[in-house]
Amino acid sequence: MGSTTTVTGGTATLTVNDGTTYQTFDGFGGAFNEKGWNYLQMLSPADRATAMNLLFDWTNGAHFVFGRIPIGANDYAMSRYTEDDTANDYGMTSFSISRDQQYVIPYVQAALAINPNVELWGSPWTPPAWMKVNGNSPSSDGNPDDGGNMSSSAQILQAYALYQAKWVQAYAALGLKISVIMPQNEPNYATGYPSCLWAPDLYDQFVAQYLGPEFASQNVGAQIFLGTMSCQSGCETNDPNTDPDIITAVTGDSSAMKYIEGFGMQWNVIGDVAGLTKYNLPIWQTEHRCGNYPWGGETTIVNVGSAPVNITYNSSTAPNDFNYALESFGNIGQWLLTGVNSYSAWNMVLDTAGLSMANWPQNALLTVDTGAGTLNITPAYYVFRHFSQFIAPGAVRVATGGSSSFVSYAFKNPDGSHALIMYNPNTSSVQTIASVAGKMIEFTVPANAFATLKT
Repeated sequence: MGSTTTVTGGTATLTVNDGTTYQTFDGFGGAFNEKGWNYLQMLSPADRATAMNLLFDWTNGAHFVFGRIPIGANDYAMSRYTEDDTANDYGMTSFSISRDQQYVIPYVQAALAINPNVELWGSPWTPPAWMKVNGNSPSSDGNPDDGGNMSSSAQILQAYALYQAKWVQAYAALGLKISVIMPQNEPNYATGYPSCLWAPDLYDQFVAQYLGPEFASQNVGAQIFLGTMSCQSGCETNDPNTDPDIITAVTGDSSAMKYIEGFGMQWNVIGDVAGLTKYNLPIWQTEHRCGNYPWGGETTIVNVGSAPVNITYNSSTAPNDFNYALESFGNIGQWLLTGVNSYSAWNMVLDTAGLSMANWPQNALLTVDTGAGTLNITPAYYVFRHFSQFIAPGAVRVATGGSSSFVSYAFKNPDGSHALIMYNPNTSSVQTIASVAGKMIEFTVPANAFATLKT
């Protein structure tokens, strides 16, 4: 923790302008994936408690206030499953969340023990395989729940609406309130893990004629968001549709939009956020872009302010390094500037290899050395914490300016305090004076480093 000095003279090189306001921001979060809880069990009870506090405690942690729960298996599940794998069970008589109670629910409950106000929301990566066009027939990689198109059968669509309603109700029966459902994770992207492809008109029909009415008739309580959208173009060579096509179909249909109470956006659709602000509904960034790509071995350059960051794919392990922290800072900042109202990490906890079900080694905020049984904090974790610990739910993003070479973002919290988050891309430390709410505050930020000023 650095020192600050309130000064009465000098010229501010960085200013916070409360007169220019942007979106209200409700907080940060992450995903409760099965593998994360499995790796946490390899720690001592004390280290496991430390890990959960690092994520959810406000005073000594990142103060995450949102939690994403997969409905059935995702690419970081221990194995493939859904909540009802009994073929043709249209009435959901075999529906069960017993598998969730092995990994996911204990993970959620551990978070709620630290912060009972974590807002829980869910999304499926795939319906039960028997609900898809290919039925239980394996896809090219041998797994029936990888890819494949959603069936257009009215009987199946109704069953799938009931499936999602029963999931919310089953969690409620355990005292776990689900606030939001997003009907499909990345509905036009599928490769090597549980997934499903949706034509835009079918997704619209499902919301308007099945999911929305089912939730309303049963008074399920969870809101329906249009999400989680990710595919901008060329996601599937055999599928010309994109997620923006689904957004267009649903937002253009008043019968569907009467059930939509927010949007979930991630990865490549950042350019589509601006067009959604006119609906005056919450817009959540639902999945932080994980590190370790592109897959062809080439190097990509991510700009963080004036600092280019070279990122190279590593096929053997997740690069939980400082370059990924820089990339993460850049991604968070870019999404904040679009006006999103929340931001979620992807994997909160993995092992050091980070292999997905599709053998893609991805990053995490915390990692577990499974051989030594030790907990590691990655540089990306600290980037998230620079934002999430100091921006209170309900904060308003405000303008920053001045001649400083820093990349900066500022928020005014509901209690009147301010959080000024900065990155110094220079090769030497920079002494600066920030003008915040009538105060002149002097401090130094080290070279190539992040800093947060809370005042």
